[in-house]
Amino acid sequence: MHGVTAKNENIVIYMINPFKEAAAIHDLCACFLALIHTYYAAVAHVQKKKSVNSSLVLQIVPIDSVVTFEAPVFLDPSSTAKLAREVYDRCPVIIDCSDKTDLRIPSRASIELEMPLPKVIHFQLTETPPSDILHENSCFHIAYCQSLDKKWITAAWIDNTGKYQASASYCLHGARKFAEVAREIWEMTVEIIQPRKVTWRLFIVKAGAMSANEVAGWLELQASSKSSSIALSLLSTKTTPLMDITPKPSTATDITSLSPNSQSANQAATTHTTSITSPQPLIYSPTPTSPSTTPLPADTPALPDTDPSARLLDLTDESWGIILSYHLNVSNSLIYYNPSLASGYLMKRAGVSELDAPVIMEVNLMYCSEKIGPGQNPQKWYDGVLKEVLIMYRGLGLLARLRGMEGVMSVKPWHIGLVEKGAEALRLCTGPLGGRESE
Repeated sequence: MHGVTAKNENIVIYMINPFKEAAAIHDLCACFLALIHTYYAAVAHVQKKKSVNSSLVLQIVPIDSVVTFEAPVFLDPSSTAKLAREVYDRCPVIIDCSDKTDLRIPSRASIELEMPLPKVIHFQLTETPPSDILHENSCFHIAYCQSLDKKWITAAWIDNTGKYQASASYCLHGARKFAEVAREIWEMTVEIIQPRKVTWRLFIVKAGAMSANEVAGWLELQASSKSSSIALSLLSTKTTPLMDITPKPSTATDITSLSPNSQSANQAATTHTTSITSPQPLIYSPTPTSPSTTPLPADTPALPDTDPSARLLDLTDESWGIILSYHLNVSNSLIYYNPSLASGYLMKRAGVSELDAPVIMEVNLMYCSEKIGPGQNPQKWYDGVLKEVLIMYRGLGLLARLRGMEGVMSVKPWHIGLVEKGAEALRLCTGPLGGRESE
């Protein structure tokens, strides 16, 4: 790699992992970090301290995906496509600073959702009109999750379409507090959305219960921010809620009436009752001994033309949003009651059968700084904001399944699923199972 001095290019390093223990990823990443420092130092020395724009990208591949002692390894197309998408999404691109609507996130996604057209375009006579009226009131999502050992926080950023995405992990080992990590997350968020001079709607969600101290910390950061064009909403989620929906089992009568075998049996019985020697004079009943009177076969009916408006529907993608008429307690404490402003559930099919129980995710609105219109009911306003969030999370959940991050049995949006997996992976790599403490 010493001779690789190309600029504005990505160098992907595939590292084979021969270990089965999760803690081995910690050592492999440490080796890759040492490689990064050595590479940039060597290239800067060769190029006489000129700027180096090349990026090193790490992709860890299990050894079982490359070679085994028993038989040759042939990856199926889905696994190969998933690996290619992971590498593509991790490779940064050059940011065009001349484009004022381009956010400051160097990574791009292989799969994106279509940008919906705005329902309302706000034409207003103001002293400071937005620079891009089509992007006014744009939505941006931030999710974070704290590991079970309280040592790591993983955060993720994404817009409604998945075009702009990023992730980062922060260590809480030692004297570092949550307020410091929250400030870094907030500063990075402001840096990302700064190029687009419009009003932003930020939705910060925690995977788990958000404490009152965390809510106060986010509100303090919003108050101290220099940007006044940010509408903040705080949410919390539970991917394994207490509520469960069990489909009603079908009775024996329903199964018999809906069974295709029973229908074919009834048809067979009806056909069998028709006699070959029917005495009715208007019905011609041929016999096997009269081949000369056998009628000509009827013409085969033509297939109907293909409907141009026909669409294929994925039944497992059918989703519902539920808004509760009461407020759930989002506190983990038995003595402290912390009700939400609005509560609801995002529900999705887990299979094509009616007997498959749906998967559910609980979503709670903790705070909303958006201005309530004059004469509007505050509770209806909060319910409307939560409804918008459920609709956006439904799209981001579809994005997670299309990218292979989540399966059919999941309703998690992309950023929530990412932070949960990241926090758990860091805990396994650096926690007691890893045999070491985080540095």
